Amino acid sequence: GYNDSPIERILPVDMELKNEKIVPQGALVIVNHALEIPQGAYWAEQVTYAALDVLSPRDLMGVLYYSWQDQESWLFPVQEVGTKTRLRSLIQTMQTGDMPSFDLTLQMAYTALTNSTAAVRHIVIISDGDPATPNPTLIANIQQAKITISTIVINPHNQRGRDVMRNLANLGGGNFYDVTAYNTLPQIFIKEATTVRKSLIWENPFVPVTQQYSPLLIGFGEDYPELKGYVGTSPKDLADVPLVTDKSDPLLAHWRHGLGKTVAFTSDAKERWANDWLSWDQYSKFWSQLVRWTLRSPFNPNFQVQISVDGARGTVVIDAVDRTGEFLNFLDLSGSIVTPSLEADEVDFRQTAPGRYEAHFDASEPGTYMLGAQALSESGDTADMLTGGATLSYSPEYQNSSSNKSLLSRLADITRGRTLDATSPVFLHNLPSQTQPISLWPNFMLAALLLFLADVFARRVLVGWDELSAGTRVVWNWLQRKMVRTLATPEGATDQLLRVKESVRPKQGPGDAGREEFLASLKEVKIDRSPMFQQDAISEARKRFREQEEPGAGAAIPQMGEGATFTGQLLQARQKAQARMRKPQRKEDES
Repeated sequence: GYNDSPIERILPVDMELKNEKIVPQGALVIVNHALEIPQGAYWAEQVTYAALDVLSPRDLMGVLYYSWQDQESWLFPVQEVGTKTRLRSLIQTMQTGDMPSFDLTLQMAYTALTNSTAAVRHIVIISDGDPATPNPTLIANIQQAKITISTIVINPHNQRGRDVMRNLANLGGGNFYDVTAYNTLPQIFIKEATTVRKSLIWENPFVPVTQQYSPLLIGFGEDYPELKGYVGTSPKDLADVPLVTDKSDPLLAHWRHGLGKTVAFTSDAKERWANDWLSWDQYSKFWSQLVRWTLRSPFNPNFQVQISVDGARGTVVIDAVDRTGEFLNFLDLSGSIVTPSLEADEVDFRQTAPGRYEAHFDASEPGTYMLGAQALSESGDTADMLTGGATLSYSPEYQNSSSNKSLLSRLADITRGRTLDATSPVFLHNLPSQTQPISLWPNFMLAALLLFLADVFARRVLVGWDELSAGTRVVWNWLQRKMVRTLATPEGATDQLLRVKESVRPKQGPGDAGREEFLASLKEVKIDRSPMFQQDAISEARKRFREQEEPGAGAAIPQMGEGATFTGQLLQARQKAQARMRKPQRKEDES
């Protein structure tokens, strides 16, 4: 019953046998019928969990149930419990249906248990008693195989259901439970599963054997009365085992745990196993000495000794006061630490505060460290011996820490949060929205600076509408020229005019046909310059051809000399036109 409990964690022995001994196995089969009660599926899981937790890793277990899809089937067949993790996950998937008869499930349980090598074999049935009564021949075979049956009836439809379940328990040699309080179901299954764990009980007479010295056994020698049985256990590391059985299993074990001491006696103190001990003349002394050792040791109230171990460093703190409560200063303290390897190391005390003295020592070795110190006053009087101890059971990474639920709840309350359990919607987006202030003064400062500059410009600079309009036109013309130059082809204007000249030269000759063709070619010329330049060039070219055609309508297009270029001739035509325009102006000036 102490297996996997807080008591087992502080005891100097484990409830599981970890040595190489061959321990007879126990086998348990649970038959789960649909529970027609509130939260029936929940209670079916809980009772199965309770039985599973009691069994040892080497015990066998199987679960039978009725499924609407697979009829009578195994949730998991009879197998070693092992670490229990996989079996617990399977129990969560169990969905029981209304079983029509006990025959097939009991036959499956009987076959599985008879094929196992377990020394103790047990069946537990939980039902409302509604399924049909099993075949008497099958029950007789179960009895002959020494398989026991216990039944639990819950919420039966009528008295017949109770009678069926009671008869099954009587024929199977087990227990019958008529449950009305649902919360008692797990305890019932724990009790039934414990019957399988009887394989750890050794009921053979033996005489205790002294294995090592212990303050619990001072004055008893090595002769002890006979005991008739004990519970098999394994000693934990760092535990002292002064008495063992004839099989070298722990009989009496003790150690320090935290600030206290614990003792385990694996046999009995009553008539069942310790009948000879009750008549032993040292019986009362044995138990009183054992209990006295576990009590807190007496100490000098004027000196308080505290020893702590943090990592690989131990610290001794001694607070000293007199009878009136005044601090005792400048004491001469001397002492030593006895390490787990029984070596004495001197410690050096120094005063760190009024009435407080501290010393440090190396604590890298797991085990128990014992302090023995002595204090001398200023007058040279010797104070009482100061003793203390500390135990480094395991390395800190092996510490078994439990959840601090009160601290977590307090944190949730302070931060206006909530506590979550296994069924809580963890990823539910229901947290309140949060706001974060943003500094706006840099934006306002920039806006104020720009407005200030604009205000100064408006007040100090006088801009007329005519000047503004002219400036706008200049900017617009510049942008247009920029766009035209960006879209222009890499070929220059002069190169384009030369290309047109070469294309029309073979076709020049007398007549209007050559003139029209030449003019058409000029119209197709696209010079990559500004529009004003293109317009002037084309106008001058047209004037030149009109002047050459005045002597006759059918005059041919004049030929160019060898050293003249087409552009040069255009320039000459432009100069002639400008000269003709100046003649009327001069006549006006003369007049």
